[in-house]
Amino acid sequence: MSNYIQLTRQQKYDLLTTDFLDRDEDRFVRIRTTDRLGWESLLPEQTPYSAMILNPKSDRELYNNATRLARQMIISMDTPFRVSIHLSPSISCTDSKSVYVATEVFDDKKLPLGQKLDTFLGLAIHEGCHLLYTDFKATEDNRNMIIHKIYNIIEDERIERELGEHKPGLANFLKAAKYYYFGRYEEEIELLPQQPKYLIFFNTILSYIRYPAALIPDNVYEFADELLQVRDILTPYPESTAQCLEKAKLIYELLKKFMEQDQQQGGQSKDNDESQKEPNDGKPSSGESEEGQDSSGQSSRNGASAELTDEEILEKLKDVIEAMKIIAKEPHDPQDKTIPLSRSDMANALKKDKLIAMECEGQLEIGSQENTVLLKKERNKYEYDKSLRRVRRYIPAVAQALRAKGTEYKYTVTGMRSGLLDTNKLCEARQGVQNVYFHKGEVKCDKVNVALVVDESGSMTGLREQLARDTTVLINEAVGGLANVQLFIYGYNDSRDYNIIYPYREGRKPYDKYAIGSIGANGCTPTDAAVLEAATRIRKQSKEKTLMFIISDGNANGGDESVRRSVVKARKMNFDIIGISISSALTEESLRKMYDHYIVMNDIDNLASDLGKTVKKAVLKNTKKTSNE
Repeated sequence: MSNYIQLTRQQKYDLLTTDFLDRDEDRFVRIRTTDRLGWESLLPEQTPYSAMILNPKSDRELYNNATRLARQMIISMDTPFRVSIHLSPSISCTDSKSVYVATEVFDDKKLPLGQKLDTFLGLAIHEGCHLLYTDFKATEDNRNMIIHKIYNIIEDERIERELGEHKPGLANFLKAAKYYYFGRYEEEIELLPQQPKYLIFFNTILSYIRYPAALIPDNVYEFADELLQVRDILTPYPESTAQCLEKAKLIYELLKKFMEQDQQQGGQSKDNDESQKEPNDGKPSSGESEEGQDSSGQSSRNGASAELTDEEILEKLKDVIEAMKIIAKEPHDPQDKTIPLSRSDMANALKKDKLIAMECEGQLEIGSQENTVLLKKERNKYEYDKSLRRVRRYIPAVAQALRAKGTEYKYTVTGMRSGLLDTNKLCEARQGVQNVYFHKGEVKCDKVNVALVVDESGSMTGLREQLARDTTVLINEAVGGLANVQLFIYGYNDSRDYNIIYPYREGRKPYDKYAIGSIGANGCTPTDAAVLEAATRIRKQSKEKTLMFIISDGNANGGDESVRRSVVKARKMNFDIIGISISSALTEESLRKMYDHYIVMNDIDNLASDLGKTVKKAVLKNTKKTSNE
């Protein structure tokens, strides 16, 4: 507190109303902004995030879908153990084995459906945060109910900060829940003056930590000294459950001292006419006079205080459990309305083809091409391993073709008549032997990119789908580990008005190879958009020459000419395009219209040799041999 003694009353207010936890100014949720996919930016302004997920036709469907999605959310968060999901009328909590999610928001007739869903899912995700980030054993010895409630406030903020850092897309749902329980407070303002001052003080601490927009200016002025102490206690913010509990104990002591002093004063406000005046520049505020301060600089509020026991404090604060959330029935911002999505919007397009935003976080990205989005697939180890068993015998042939001359290495040639003197042959040199020299050299291969663009449209069903998956697994296993090759793998299809790209692997970025096992067959064939989207993304990551294979049955949405246009554009971006026509009835003439080079594949046997030769040629034509003497 000593650092704040010289601050004026207004300076303290300004400091306290600036969020010290570095959160967004909208809903006070800290969300990482770097290296994000940003799926939520698809939505029109103020549209609920859950509009990307479902649009129930009845209350029954609403409850069923909401419960199912809550379960999916918990699962998608990669919780360390299996939990069960239950509905509860008004309580959201978890005991580390079961998650209970309150349904009271669905009974709010004034709240639009989208906001109800967002809030409900936000509650589920919050409890999932406890499963991920809370150490339940760290609080087992705490028996003080009030300390536990304070700890809950601090821990809730900590786990949400963790989610915002590691799963930022899911954190958007926390915004809706936080706004519903902390931000919609207009009716509560009228009730606060009727409450005991210690409850107002407790709620002020709660708002300061969890939702500063709910702070009432008069309360900030009145409790400025105590709030500044809370700020100091929580700076830096605790990074573990145990640390949160220790901070809670410190704030409890602060609350206890406040209640003792308040009891001494008979519950009257500490502010008087003098304290309402703005102090002169640089002078302490009236509540901070030297006479009223203890050794730490804190106001002692008129001298000695009557000490309260923990039991007495608990009795006084028995209503505080319900005061843990600020409840109001009207939105804080009357203009905060939900904008429903039309039937032509992305949500309906995704819903039609069951692409439910792929568990929201890290699964959806807006592409650079018009009406194009990128989605991540779930892993399918079973199908990947099945393909691997079928193509394993072809991997050495493809890999060896590349490793034989496509790998950088150094060499030394001895017994030469000129070059560097071989010190191991000094005796021979003195005897007049001429071949006592050696040459050193190295083979360098310029780096090259290999890209696969895999058709996953409905016409690829059956054998074509299997061959496409087998081919992708083969190339991933054979080429993916080469030092001088960066491998890029994309799948593609569409859903109504949107082209969908699946980024399975992008160069050196971390990836899950088992997602390749999810290569399937659904939708139509936007080959032109897929080629250009892949080429654009690759160029943002690497300027190296790229050999791109387009694996498809050839029936593109825009016809042969659309594919040719995209091939020409990609060629100008330093791409060599090879078409792989899988079990297709397309004529040679049609394939020539699309590609300058192509391979016709009806089974994996002929592909291995053709593909190996083509990749080998692309890599080796940039090989440079140099020698050092």
